[in-house]
Amino acid sequence: MRAADINAGIIPHALQMAIPCASDGVYPAAVPSDQYCPSGTTNPPYYGMRVQLNLTDHEIHALDVPAYAKPVLLALAHYGAFICDTGTGNEMELKTESGLTYTKLGLGDPWVALANHYRIQPVAPGDPYNAYLFPVAAAGLTQYLRVIDPCVTAGTC
Repeated sequence: MRAADINAGIIPHALQMAIPCASDGVYPAAVPSDQYCPSGTTNPPYYGMRVQLNLTDHEIHALDVPAYAKPVLLALAHYGAFICDTGTGNEMELKTESGLTYTKLGLGDPWVALANHYRIQPVAPGDPYNAYLFPVAAAGLTQYLRVIDPCVTAGTC
């Protein structure tokens, strides 16, 4: 996800999602830093799983969320998100394009500009990485997440 897409009001693709834990044995390139779900977890998510927000555009526009969150939630409803990482504590996180893509070229970090526009403070003031959190979910929104059968993505069902 890019700040430019949020500013434009449309994210025309699926997102990447990090979650607290995922099941092992499904993703062929598991690494030691992966956070596996505790033994006995019922139906744990797995790497590559695609989830989708089961809300209509009208329902999303009616949510009491910041304006920057609406394109994110619409993308999550239209295209979904693929689980690509673990170890996020107790929350889900959507992956973003790094501000380094711009600052290494001497340009401003678009995430800092977006944060300033919405008056979002850095997670740790003075942190050289300029880490910001952009909350996108309203209370109870996770109940509208659904798993998309892999055959839908593969086009085989």
